[in-house]
Amino acid sequence: MKRFIIFCLTYLISNNSFACSSAPEEHLVPELELINRTNNIVLAVVSRAELQGFGGWTKNVKYTFKTVKVIKGHADAEFNIFGGELSEGSMNGFNDHKKESFWNDWAGREYSYPDCKIKPGFAVGATYLIFLDPPFHRKSFELIWKYDVPKENKDKWLQYVEQNVASNR
Repeated sequence: MKRFIIFCLTYLISNNSFACSSAPEEHLVPELELINRTNNIVLAVVSRAELQGFGGWTKNVKYTFKTVKVIKGHADAEFNIFGGELSEGSMNGFNDHKKESFWNDWAGREYSYPDCKIKPGFAVGATYLIFLDPPFHRKSFELIWKYDVPKENKDKWLQYVEQNVASNR
């Protein structure tokens, strides 16, 4: 009986450490709501990644970006984002965001950690469409392979964001 009680207490304590059983609603809002609620959206390339230590579920990494193009609002020529390490699937560009699976509200390159936070990981030299303002979303840090190409070849997510920002000006 003593072992059963210890097991139950251990289970309850460990279960509480996983406080976020599902992603917060702000991580999953529809794309247009994400675009409208975000003041600063930028296309940027990662120039440096520096390990800052360990914290909970992941490594803490300071990423330095160089702005390629401001889509909405303002962004410095160089800025930092503190995130996590690259995870399996982090280089998923959803076939330039043409895959239908990307367009579900729950889809995106990033995900919620057990602490209900999004801690993005980035590859040095890669380009991302970044929604700089919290609350972050699963689509706030999408990998963009094709941006400086003719419209018919351009990344679909980048086009969608640019078109919707332009139409709301």
